[in-house]
Amino acid sequence: MNKTIAVLASLAVMGTAAECMAAAVVNLNNYDSNIPVMYQSAVGAAIVTAPDTGVYVQLLGGAVGGTLAPVTIGAGTDSIITGFDGGGFFDKGSGVIPGLADKAQAEFQLLAWAGDADMTKAPLTFTSEKWTQATGGWNPAAQPPQPADSVALNIPSKGILVGPAFS
Repeated sequence: MNKTIAVLASLAVMGTAAECMAAAVVNLNNYDSNIPVMYQSAVGAAIVTAPDTGVYVQLLGGAVGGTLAPVTIGAGTDSIITGFDGGGFFDKGSGVIPGLADKAQAEFQLLAWAGDADMTKAPLTFTSEKWTQATGGWNPAAQPPQPADSVALNIPSKGILVGPAFS
C-alpha cells in the first residue's frame, strides 16, 4: 500500500513538473506581419530586401519591463536567424521566450546585422524599438508531444532595417 501511495505521489509531482515546463512562444517569422528585412549596403545606396545569406536576425524577449534575452528557435539553443526564404522573409517555426510562462504578455526587440556572423564585429546593424504583445503556449514535456500554440509576431511597422543609416 505504501509503495502504491509513493508511486502515485511521484506521478503527481512529475505531472506538476511537466506543467511547470510550459513556455511562452511566438511564431518566429516575419510573414505574419508582412514586414521584410530591408538592407542598405552603404550610405546613399538603395534600400532593398535583404539578401538570402549574410544577414542575421535575433529576437530578444522577456517579461514586460524586465531584462530581454535571446528567444530560442523551438526547443533548441540556437537563437540567431539566418538563411532567408527570399524577399527578406524568414520562418523558423516557434520561438520560445526564456523564463516566461505560457500565454503571458512579453516585451520584444529585434536585432539585425550584416557583414560578420558576430554581431559585435558587424559593420551594419539595427536595433528595433521595443514592443509588447501576448504570447502563445507550449509544453515540450507533454505526452504525447503537442505542437506549440504560437501567436503572430507583431513586428512594429518601422520594420527591420540593416545598414549604415540605421546603426
